[in-house]
Amino acid sequence: MERKFATYAKIDILSSDFQRLAPERWLNDRLVEAYAQWLLREGTTEEMREQIHLFSPFQYTKITQKPPNWGLLRRQASRSKLCDKRCLIIPVCDQNHWRLFFVAHPEVTSKKGAMFVLDPLPGYPNAVIATQLRRYVAFLNTMKHGSEIHLTEEALPLIEVPVPGQYNQVDCGVLALQNLKRYLRQGKASWDPLTLPETWSTGAEAQQTRIKIAAVLLELAAMEGEARVSAKEPVNDADDVTIITPTAEPITVRTMTTDEPARTTTANETRKPWTNEEPISLGVIVPNNPDDDLLHITPTIGLLGGTPATPKPILGEGDDIYEYLLKTEGVEVFESFPEYPLLRTS
Repeated sequence: MERKFATYAKIDILSSDFQRLAPERWLNDRLVEAYAQWLLREGTTEEMREQIHLFSPFQYTKITQKPPNWGLLRRQASRSKLCDKRCLIIPVCDQNHWRLFFVAHPEVTSKKGAMFVLDPLPGYPNAVIATQLRRYVAFLNTMKHGSEIHLTEEALPLIEVPVPGQYNQVDCGVLALQNLKRYLRQGKASWDPLTLPETWSTGAEAQQTRIKIAAVLLELAAMEGEARVSAKEPVNDADDVTIITPTAEPITVRTMTTDEPARTTTANETRKPWTNEEPISLGVIVPNNPDDDLLHITPTIGLLGGTPATPKPILGEGDDIYEYLLKTEGVEVFESFPEYPLLRTS
């Protein structure tokens, strides 16, 4: 099973998701949703958050399925009090391309509702998506007022916001998140969802935005690691993460947390200036030579059970083996050494 890197707003970020923050890689739905939720929760006031609902990227899939599960959508709307929100934010990924939709003043009685789309890449069918979202907003108004309501393009017009274009085919998710950040920064006491920032994110900011997102996720992962350690739960060592940028040296960030027993540093050992770790003495390492083991073997002759061995073999007259060999055809016995007869077969 793939390792979980961090969790935010009940959204699990996997290690493979984190690697998508490298340049020239496309952001998936978990990265977009987690960082968007972080921007909303950490970058806005409580008063502003109460007026906004940020949907999951999967919401558009639920709306457009045939037929939609209206019962599920109704329960979701009631639980989140969507009918009382002044701004609905819907990240949409269609045809592998991210863009942001804002619905300002979705309440039909406000008479000033509008739908904005922020798309850094022209040519995509945003009008089709707007039709689906308009039908969903009409569904919310029907829930609130108890009678069927239809919204026309005049009642909820689509406004395509001119934003700087992206430089490639993969930074759409990065720019969507950066533009969301600029939109949420307007959180003032008199904030109106119809008010838009004067400037939007450019393609040149994509690389720096990826690094910022990575920094947030690393901090979340570190906080989770500290929480598990304090709770004395087992912690898996996290992977080393390398963020490579085209114009700079690789930046290596370690998120590993380890517990080691105390060690004694000898007088001859010094600490490296860039680390707080104590050096470990490995002693002297000598290559192993298998032939050296033979020098330490002491030959021992003996019998099982501890009986002393005969100092030298006795083979002569009267010995059963000797007599047997004399009678064996083809065996010649040399008598020059009576105590050690030499045998030779013919």
